[in-house]
Amino acid sequence: MAELIYRTLRENIADIIRKRIIYQELEPGQKIVEQDLAKEFKTSRAPIREALRQLENEGLIEYVRNAGCSVKEITLEESFEIYLMRANYETMAVKLMGGNVPEDTICRMEEVLEKIGGSDNIISVAHCATRLRIITGDNSKYSKKAVENIDGVKGVFEASGQLQIIFGTGAVNKVYDEFIALVHISGGTKEDVKAAGDIKNITAVNRSASGKAETANDTIGEQKTVTAENNSSTGDNAVKEIYSPLKGEAVKLSKVPDDTFANEILGKGMAVIPGDGLVVSPVDGEVSTLFDTLHAIGVTGDNGLELLIHVGINTVELEGKYYKALVKEGDKVTKGQPLLKFDIEGIRSAGYNTVTPVIITNSDEYESVEQVAIGDVEKSALVMNVR
Repeated sequence: MAELIYRTLRENIADIIRKRIIYQELEPGQKIVEQDLAKEFKTSRAPIREALRQLENEGLIEYVRNAGCSVKEITLEESFEIYLMRANYETMAVKLMGGNVPEDTICRMEEVLEKIGGSDNIISVAHCATRLRIITGDNSKYSKKAVENIDGVKGVFEASGQLQIIFGTGAVNKVYDEFIALVHISGGTKEDVKAAGDIKNITAVNRSASGKAETANDTIGEQKTVTAENNSSTGDNAVKEIYSPLKGEAVKLSKVPDDTFANEILGKGMAVIPGDGLVVSPVDGEVSTLFDTLHAIGVTGDNGLELLIHVGINTVELEGKYYKALVKEGDKVTKGQPLLKFDIEGIRSAGYNTVTPVIITNSDEYESVEQVAIGDVEKSALVMNVR
């Protein structure tokens, strides 16, 4: 019984500190003092230290020799992960943030593996703060719906060539260890998985005579050659164009009344003050993310741009009210195709600002992002050039 109480205290402390980081009450670089936390929570330093180690494993804090513990300075991709955690916190707090995954879910990793095509279909695996990131050899061999129905799985979506399965903070670490043991491969980093996903998007996965997909490490040496060929044939160095997803007034991102967007924490971009309630696709591509609360949608362009369209500020709190999705995750879309409908007046009457940031979440992969439209814009008018 004593062990159970101790573990619960550690998890509770970790959850409180995690929330403070996600909501930026604790800022990147800010020092965390064990003694102060022990005094605040009226406990010894032992459970504080254990909670901080858990958060270190999740990538939220770091220990530096002779400097102590502090909130980690995060990359653009990591900040997007934290944003996703924050956006879903109100509606999925217990599911995503509790770190409690049923023991039988861990045991059912064999079922997850079966639903995504078995060991022979796995190229690379890594995990981030909330999800497994998997590159499969053949997408047709897995059933997204079947994986979503497994107890403990909080969501499934595809982005950047990756199958991403959400288990939640704290839980994903346990699931990941079990999964790689079943697959009999070494775990990779997010960078490894991204590289494998890039290869997969460029060319079909090579297969050995036995039919087994080669690992990401087997194919990684081919990446530079394949990428060079692809660039020469598709003009990858050419300007990539983004078109307005809304009719309204185009403004600079710095004008958005939310520091997360205005300070380009999620990436560079621009915003539109909408004139009507219809969002259309800004590029040809695929719907990579559709939030449960329907206030935001992600589109991965055929040109490699990863875009987030966030309708309104703090509108996650509306829990889907005033929004209607016209597409679903995985749908192929063309520029100008309707994605979402929303009730402008309803949202405004509820006290929310409807300004809509349009973010390039992988803008750090490009040299420059130029906003070419300010003021009145029509749907599908050119608004940004990316090089």
